[in-house]
Amino acid sequence: MFDQTYFSGGLKAQVDKIGGKPVVEVVLLTGERYFVRSVDQATSGWVVLDVHPRPGSSALQRGPQVLTIPYATVASVLVSSTTVEQSPKIGFSAT
Repeated sequence: MFDQTYFSGGLKAQVDKIGGKPVVEVVLLTGERYFVRSVDQATSGWVVLDVHPRPGSSALQRGPQVLTIPYATVASVLVSSTTVEQSPKIGFSAT
């Protein structure tokens, strides 16, 4: 199960290990997927994530988005590498 320790340190260690501008994707038990820009806060019961707008979002939803989720709803976290050619603006802490 994911917890405060993972989101406050473990995820950063995985990102550092991948290097470059890795992509971090959080998948919820509902099947919803979010590309993470940064972890804003990790508490004992939930995590606050700054996420990229989801594909197909309306113009009103294209700005910064904050997602607060309980750890129990996280199914998986995928950290993968990317190249500039693949996706220059999506990545953990990408601006």
